[in-house]
Amino acid sequence: MYKKSLKIGSVMLIMLFSIMGNYAYTFYEDVDDYVILNINKVNQDPDPAIAGDVFDLRVSIENDGGNGEGDFIVEVEPSYPFEEIEGEDLIQDIGIINGYEDGNDAIIAKFKLRVSEDATEGDYPIEVHIYKKGEDASSGYTKEITVTVGNEESAEVSLDADELVAGDKTYVTFTIENTGSAPIKNLEFSWESENNAILPLGSGNLKTISYIGVGSSVDVTYTVLASTDVDPGIYELTMDLTYDDSLNNTKEEVEHLAGILVLGKTDFEVSYSGEDSGEYTLTVMNVGKSDVNSVIVSIPEQDAWSVSGVSTSIIGNLDGGDYTFSNFELSTTQSDSPLIVEITYTSPEGDRVTIQKEVEMPSETAVVSMSSDDSNAPQDFASGPGGNRNPLSTIQNSITSAIPYVIGGLVALAAIAVFVYRIIKRKKLAKQNKNKTE
Repeated sequence: MYKKSLKIGSVMLIMLFSIMGNYAYTFYEDVDDYVILNINKVNQDPDPAIAGDVFDLRVSIENDGGNGEGDFIVEVEPSYPFEEIEGEDLIQDIGIINGYEDGNDAIIAKFKLRVSEDATEGDYPIEVHIYKKGEDASSGYTKEITVTVGNEESAEVSLDADELVAGDKTYVTFTIENTGSAPIKNLEFSWESENNAILPLGSGNLKTISYIGVGSSVDVTYTVLASTDVDPGIYELTMDLTYDDSLNNTKEEVEHLAGILVLGKTDFEVSYSGEDSGEYTLTVMNVGKSDVNSVIVSIPEQDAWSVSGVSTSIIGNLDGGDYTFSNFELSTTQSDSPLIVEITYTSPEGDRVTIQKEVEMPSETAVVSMSSDDSNAPQDFASGPGGNRNPLSTIQNSITSAIPYVIGGLVALAAIAVFVYRIIKRKKLAKQNKNKTE
């Protein structure tokens, strides 16, 4: 009688737990005739699940009773900070659960979920339901399991400059952005360039940052200089970042690489070289380190000077340190006004660049000169009235001015020769006359 009462009580207990949505309970008698369901967390991958990332959750469904039944459904019901992934099922049909199907024989169900990006580290509950197909989840067994969430530190480094001009001081800003799901603490940032082509001025290359919040960034600015001795080209920039890794209690080290273009400084000097019958010769020199292509020299419209004929002279390529000549037919209303000259060239980066230069012109231009377009012609850079002169003009000038003296000298020599000849002739005639008298 007592045993029968206990069995009836157990059945009532089953019914009670069924109404409460829970199949699990403790039996004090033989359980062969009952279905006793239980749900356990097997594992999660990764553990902890990282905020903003996807993780796998595995649960086991056990039957501690001796009776088996079929058509069971397992469902997970995610709530913050867990999210459903599009295309991934939250419900699985596990069918029949046999009696005493527990331990290694338990049914394993796997679900894929995502952790919200703004979740902080900690343990969060998630509900798992098991119920009969065609019934509501509330009629079955529900168990709340715990999923551990962790935050992963992550950072990216970028810089705001992709090119520098050799010899010019430049401000370069590195931006360190927290792209992870946890604050970054105790950062150390440093950088170095290939072959030390670029160096910081006024400070070292190491900076420390105590804290960067999630989604935030910090700018670190350096004054840098690329030496004029550095050949133009692309140089590798190595950026090193270390910070605390709270998940592993270690230091995380991250290396970023970037390329930076060092440009050779390009500049020109233009000077007056000579003038011949209104044709002016200008010397054009590439005083930069970089070779330039497609160089054109032109005289723009201006008040004091005007061009007769062609206003543009095509030079072509001009290597660093090399020079050439350009000729223009010019006239002026103010000879003491500087001549404005435009130089257009193609830079090593492929850009078309135009610069203006002012050329000091002589106040009087009485020098007759010859000019050459040969960039390899010798040039005399000695100063003279009106600036640098064309060497050929100087030679011609000297010869022209010497001609009267040469002619005068020749005439004098001829006169002396005639005078001497006459004296000698007179002596001979006197001697002949004396001999005849005797």
